[in-house]
Amino acid sequence: MKLTINERFALIGLINQFRGQLSEVNIALKMLNKITLSEAEEKEIGLKNEQEGDTQRLTWNNDKAKLKEVSFDKKEKEIISGVIEKGEFSVRDVGIINIYNKL
Repeated sequence: MKLTINERFALIGLINQFRGQLSEVNIALKMLNKITLSEAEEKEIGLKNEQEGDTQRLTWNNDKAKLKEVSFDKKEKEIISGVIEKGEFSVRDVGIINIYNKL
């Protein structure tokens, strides 16, 4: 599956919500390694962590961002789907909605 930067950040947030057996948490950690941005990627897209009052937000140059091809096995997809199905989301969570549709 090809993921945008926004989808990768959304997926990192989802995986961080996962709770399960130790073996499953180990799988989740390996998934994070697949999707986390490298330092080179961060520099290439100009990733910045900006503070606005009490709110922090990440910004980047989307024109320089590339899609990342990531494959997930059946168990990894079950972990992602399980977290999504337990959560509550709004229309603002378009990245999560896109990931769910790609599964």
